[in-house]
Amino acid sequence: LAYTDSTYAGRKIQQLIKALEDVEQYHLIENNIQVKQYLHDIRQNMRQMIRVVNVKVQFLQLIAQISDFAYSWQVLKDYLNLMQEQIKLSPANALLLRATFMKLSSIMNSPMVRIIQANSPDLLSVSKYYSGELMRFVKEVLQIIPKSVFETLEDIIVLLATKFKKIPQKIPRAELKDYAQFEERTLMANHVHQICVYTQSILAMETYLVGVIEVNPKEILEDGIRRELIKLIYRFLDKALVFPTADTNEYVQKLNSLSDCLEGFKKALEYIQDFLNIYGLKIWQEEFDKLINVYIDIEANLLLKTRMTIEELEYEDYIPMPKITGETRFVTFLGRLVRVLIDLTDPKRVTYVDYCLTFYDLTTNKETLSMRHISLLRKCVGVAGLSGIDKLLSFLVIGHLRIITKTIRQSCDAPMLQALAEIAEKTKSLNNFVEAIDLSLIHISEPTRLLSISYAVFCLKKK
Repeated sequence: LAYTDSTYAGRKIQQLIKALEDVEQYHLIENNIQVKQYLHDIRQNMRQMIRVVNVKVQFLQLIAQISDFAYSWQVLKDYLNLMQEQIKLSPANALLLRATFMKLSSIMNSPMVRIIQANSPDLLSVSKYYSGELMRFVKEVLQIIPKSVFETLEDIIVLLATKFKKIPQKIPRAELKDYAQFEERTLMANHVHQICVYTQSILAMETYLVGVIEVNPKEILEDGIRRELIKLIYRFLDKALVFPTADTNEYVQKLNSLSDCLEGFKKALEYIQDFLNIYGLKIWQEEFDKLINVYIDIEANLLLKTRMTIEELEYEDYIPMPKITGETRFVTFLGRLVRVLIDLTDPKRVTYVDYCLTFYDLTTNKETLSMRHISLLRKCVGVAGLSGIDKLLSFLVIGHLRIITKTIRQSCDAPMLQALAEIAEKTKSLNNFVEAIDLSLIHISEPTRLLSISYAVFCLKKK
C-alpha cells in the first residue's frame, strides 16, 4: 500500500475487510469469541486507514489554519471558570476538552519561529518552559474533578465515622437488620457512584502531548487528589488542635475527636481507592508526613535567632501556609500543641513521677499528662508529629540555655568570676574523695508524697 496512490490503497483495504468478514464465517472461528473480537478490531483499524488515506494535503493545511490557537494565549484564563462549570455539570465534557488541550500546542508556534530560524540551542529549554505553562493550565482546568471528589468524600467520612456501626465477629439473628443499615449504605452507594462519574471521564482519556510534555490523565488525577488531600488534612488538624486553656480533659476530648475524624478519613480514602485507581493509604501517609514536616520546619525556623521567610524555605505551592507576623511563635497547629504540652507540664503546678511516667497536679493530685495521652497524640499526628514535637522542644531548650548563659555572663563581674574559680578548685578535692572511697548506688526508694516537699531513702555501697 502506498499513500501516494490513495485510490488503489482504498480499494485494496476494502478487499481485505471483505476477506476478513468471509473468514469469520468459518465454524471454528465463529465459535471462538477471542478471535472474533480480534478480527473486529482489525476491521475497525482498516476502516480508519481508509479515512486517513483519503485526506488530501490541502485539507490538512485548512485544518491547521482553523485549529490555530496562537491567539488564545492572553484569553485562556477568561474561560477557566466556564470550562470547570461545564465539567462539573457533566464530567463527560472532560473528554471533549482533550481536543482543545491538544490545540493549545499551536500557541508555541509564534514564540518558537525565530528560535528555530536562528537554529538556537535554547530551543529545548524554551519549548519546555511554554509547555510547562500550558500543562499548568490543563491541570488547573481538570482540578475541578478532584475538588468535586473531595466534596463528596467529606460526606463519606461522616457516614463511616459516625453513622456506620462497628460489626462484631458474631451477630445475633434478631439484630442482623439493625447492622444492615440499608438507608445509610444506599446513601454511601450514591456517594461512591457520584465519585465514579466524576473520575471516569479523566481515567478514560489517553495520553497526549501538549508541546513537548506528555499529558498522562491518571497522573493529573493523582496530583489533583494529593493537592485536595493535603488541604483537607490541614483543615482538620488546624480546626481541632486549638486549646484556649491548658485543661487535660479538654485536651483529651479534642484529641479523641480528631483521632476519630482522621480514622474515618483514612477509611473513606481506602474505600474509594479502587474506584479512583490510586493507592489511597500510601498517598495519605506521604501527604500527611509532608504537611507535618513542613510545619515542623516553619516552627523550628521561628525559634532560630536568624529567621528565614516562607519564600526562602521554598515549599511546594499547594501546601497551606500560616500567616507569620512580627515575633510570633507557635503559629501552626503543631506549635499550639507544643505550647499546651508545656503548659500541662509546668513545674510550678505539676510534678513528675518517674515510676509512673506521669505528671501530677500538685493541688488536685490528678494526672495531667501520661503515656496514655502521648499514645492518643500519636494517633493524631503520627510518628512524624511526635518526632517533630521532640525537635521543637529541643529548640526551646537551646533557646532557654542561651538566655541563661547570656544572663550569667552579664551579671558576673571580676570578683564573682574569681570566687567561682576558687569554688571550682575546692570541689576538685571533693571529687577526688568520692573517687577514693569508691561508692556505688544500690537502692533508692520512691518519694513519700506526690508533693514538692517529700523525701526518699537511698543506699550506697563500696565497690
